Amino acid sequence: MEREYLKGLGLEDEVIGKIMAEHGKTVQSLQSERDAATEEVATYKAQVEQRDNDIKELKESSTSKKDYDDKIAALEAKNAQDKQELESKLEQIKFDSKLTLSLKDADVRNPNAIKGLLELEDIKLKEDELEGLNEQLEALKESDGYLFNQPEDTAQITTTGNPTGKPGTETDVFAAAAQKFS
Repeated sequence: MEREYLKGLGLEDEVIGKIMAEHGKTVQSLQSERDAATEEVATYKAQVEQRDNDIKELKESSTSKKDYDDKIAALEAKNAQDKQELESKLEQIKFDSKLTLSLKDADVRNPNAIKGLLELEDIKLKEDELEGLNEQLEALKESDGYLFNQPEDTAQITTTGNPTGKPGTETDVFAAAAQKFS
């Protein structure tokens, strides 16, 4: 989606900004899902290739039934361990993607800095939700609010004698700002 298209529809810049921000969240979410799926496919392809090679090697090198049975047992154990490691890796990718998206949704200024402050072992991914994250973010907002984007003050600074509500000169801007904060 492009800003020019939305401007062509007659939308205001503020509305366009909000639409683009929401669209960005959707795009980032889809990219995270795609990245996780791509990683999963690549992992499975490598795993299948390795198993094919193991079977080929087994056929070429086995001389007795006992030797064959021993190698099969070793391959089964190796495959079970590989599967466990891959599943763990995929869960970590899902967790990291969800955490990044959740931090973006929480209007964090610097997600990497916040990740360093979080107790990640207390956050669990359960059914596409991160349990324990909101509590930690709320505590950080109270203790270190500067780490989060603050909602913009949409009140306009006006000057006396300027019916447009827009300051005309640099002096008007400073006078209006001083008036607002006094």
